[in-house]
Amino acid sequence: MKKIKVILALAIAMSKKNTQLKNTIKTWIAIVFFFSLPSYLFGQKDFTQQKISVTYKTELLKNILNDLKNKYNISFSYNTEVESYTDRISLNVKNQTLDNFLKILCSKVELDYDYVAGGVALMKKVAKSKTTQTIRGQVLDATTLQPIIGGIVRLQDSSINLATATDDNGFFKLTNVPVGRQTILISSIGFSESIYPDLLIESSKEMIINATLKDKSLELGAVAVYATNRGNAINDMAVISANSISLEETKRFVASAFDPARVAQNFAGVTSDGDLNNQLVIRGNSPKGVLYRMEGIEILSPNHFTALGASGGSISMLSSSTLATSDFFTGAFPAEYGNATSGVMDLKLRIGNNEKREHSIMIGLLGIEAATEGYFSKKSKASYLINYRYSTLALMGKILKTSSLPDYQDLSYKINIPTKKIGNFSIWGIMGLSKTSSNPKKDTSDWKTTFDRTTLRNSSPRGSYGITHKIILNEKSYIQSIVSFSGEGVNETNFVDRYDSIGLVKAQTGEANIANYYIRWSEMYNLKIRPKSNLRTGMIFSNIGYNYIFKTANSEFAPLVNRYNSFGFTQQLQFYAQWQEQIGQKVWVNGGLHFTYLVLNKTYSIDPRMSLKYKLNKNNTFAVAVGLHSKPEDLSTLLYSQQTSQGNTQPNRNLKIPKNLHTIVGYTLDFKKDFQFKAELYHQYLFDIGVENTLGSSLSLANAANFLYVFNNNAAFVSKGTAMNYGIDLTLQKFFSKNYYFLFTSSFFNSTFKTKEQKTYSTVYNRNYTANIIGGKEFNIGKRKTNSIGLKAKFLVMGGNRFTPIDSIASAVAQSTIENTALTNSLQSPVYYRLDFGISFRFNTPKATHTIMLDIQNLTNRLNVLNQYYNVSRKSIEYDYQQGLFPLFNYRVEFSTK
Repeated sequence: MKKIKVILALAIAMSKKNTQLKNTIKTWIAIVFFFSLPSYLFGQKDFTQQKISVTYKTELLKNILNDLKNKYNISFSYNTEVESYTDRISLNVKNQTLDNFLKILCSKVELDYDYVAGGVALMKKVAKSKTTQTIRGQVLDATTLQPIIGGIVRLQDSSINLATATDDNGFFKLTNVPVGRQTILISSIGFSESIYPDLLIESSKEMIINATLKDKSLELGAVAVYATNRGNAINDMAVISANSISLEETKRFVASAFDPARVAQNFAGVTSDGDLNNQLVIRGNSPKGVLYRMEGIEILSPNHFTALGASGGSISMLSSSTLATSDFFTGAFPAEYGNATSGVMDLKLRIGNNEKREHSIMIGLLGIEAATEGYFSKKSKASYLINYRYSTLALMGKILKTSSLPDYQDLSYKINIPTKKIGNFSIWGIMGLSKTSSNPKKDTSDWKTTFDRTTLRNSSPRGSYGITHKIILNEKSYIQSIVSFSGEGVNETNFVDRYDSIGLVKAQTGEANIANYYIRWSEMYNLKIRPKSNLRTGMIFSNIGYNYIFKTANSEFAPLVNRYNSFGFTQQLQFYAQWQEQIGQKVWVNGGLHFTYLVLNKTYSIDPRMSLKYKLNKNNTFAVAVGLHSKPEDLSTLLYSQQTSQGNTQPNRNLKIPKNLHTIVGYTLDFKKDFQFKAELYHQYLFDIGVENTLGSSLSLANAANFLYVFNNNAAFVSKGTAMNYGIDLTLQKFFSKNYYFLFTSSFFNSTFKTKEQKTYSTVYNRNYTANIIGGKEFNIGKRKTNSIGLKAKFLVMGGNRFTPIDSIASAVAQSTIENTALTNSLQSPVYYRLDFGISFRFNTPKATHTIMLDIQNLTNRLNVLNQYYNVSRKSIEYDYQQGLFPLFNYRVEFSTK
């Protein structure tokens, strides 16, 4: 009867606008129901009441079922999960009805049963729950973004038959879904089935899925396709060195602090630049070569406490409350991505709930934050999503009346406005403000370093905001338009205390007033030429404003000198085109071109790219990619000023655009449904790299992470340097299923650079090897198994940081650190290793979900070396160390209102 109800509901849903079809289906259902009714009312009663007498000792379930079939002519149906049940069963039943016997049997194996067509269907037992939730969303064609009408959305592995169909706009709603882990299957005629496995359904929030289905003719066989939380990139032009980062992974991976960049540091080929920084060092490249995009357009680094030209910072401005699944590329990315030489973090913001108002509050060591989302009007499909956070440490500082603790706050939002005729509009943004300050130590006996007697005041606002418009032109094409504004600023003053013959003197050693802003306009056109051919082309125009005033003293006794004194505008133009062609069902070919032109110094780069994927069968895939990737040096490098006899000059203004030629060969093996093995062999050749234009110098911008490399070395560069990275990345991953997961990655690589004189040195990022294993297990608890306890851990080991030997004699004479540059980066600190551990507890009430998390980074308190310096007061070489044991505690409550 349950199946007849489901069939009737789906049939009616799929034939809303066809009265004749609806009447025909109703008539057909009535005939089936009429002929099925007698057997349901009479035959099934006799069948269930037959007497069973059996005895089994430590027998397998499948043997018991075969024996019952032979003795009592009972037909059993079940899936592979039931068939593979391995526990031994002992039974002694005398003269019991089949119904009673099945209750006894299922109580021993935690199964459930039902009678279907004169037989018995066995299924995995699902605890009955009074707490349910709704899953809803929209289903689109992956290539054209057209809505899929009449698609079927159903719940898998449940004793409850839940299914629904998509409407004329591709929307669906699945109600009364039990809270806990659930798997959703979405299918439609002519498309490959899409699986969303192990979704976390909570009592506090509706689950909203924006699903895409691929044309079945594009897939090898009728295999189901896992959704993006199985690691595949959302961008369908990506065939290699691409991963997706889901919202749940930012919560699940230990010590990730809800930061997608720290999640990415667990992937093969990716290391960090330090425990207190989320910069991404990809395959030996400088982190300044990473591009951040949001909602389809380039943004500034979305991090607090960052530096000019840097791609990372100490604390992310991103919130787990607003993020959706995003893409991360470690090499040979598609042609639509420019302004990047090493990697891309392509961020997406999720759409707020447009039918309910949902809220969350989180209190943690890093911040106190609140999020809200909902609808503007019941008559509209528009929605809003807002999150605000303020530093917990800053609040503690106000209570303790100290200004030395970091102070930061951020706000992110997205307003989504769909229309019937003129497309979809979204207004989005992310903004943050970070402040740092320090005061000199009062006791002069504590003045060991210059910082101990420094007064510092720093304020750094930054943000990116945009409006995105997407419109479907026809069944084969759509256009996406974006206008955005990004800006950053630095306001800083520095004073150093010292005593002279007069007494205490405050000497100003620095002053900075810096501002950058970018107005960008992007147009992208996507055309599905035919089912196996797709074209995507576009342009990006950037108007860049800058205002740099930066003064510093060469010593605390010297007057301030201009190191930056520039203001004005410049522009950047980017054009791209990329095309994908599928040959048969096994071969995909991608070709593309990206063009960049910087007006400031009239430099340009033409970057051709090509990739090929060969799917031998549904489990084995080979891929190869070759591409040129470029990114102009940051304005903070190009506009750097030097004080000469001729006045202030800008020696780096005419640097060429650095380029990186990527070559990658990869193999992927998918096995046992939830396991994946990847191997990628790569080579990168970098050229037009800035190196110091001085004989004997080993300074190269291949080692620069931000503008401080140029600033501290006070150097002039020419574009005559090269660099090389090569290695192999290995990944073995078990995706989350059956309540556990793990990820093991290892990389072996070499990263070197050459100077103007063609001398070869290791880059500062040349760790040579890294290995990382992270995993976790979730335990369902409670009477209805709707609550859970999670355990997770991570162990990371890699080569130590690179150093240049310090010349102790020269340092003692100069009263500062002097390095032996003839041996640049020849030393390496001891092996870096770190153990992280985390525990979480999540429980659902009818109206709210509560989560308590505790992550402990560096559980063993290992002191890994960060850098070295010459201590003038002690006349010795000493070390700074990375972060020791550090706990991250968070409590989060989520709830909804009407």
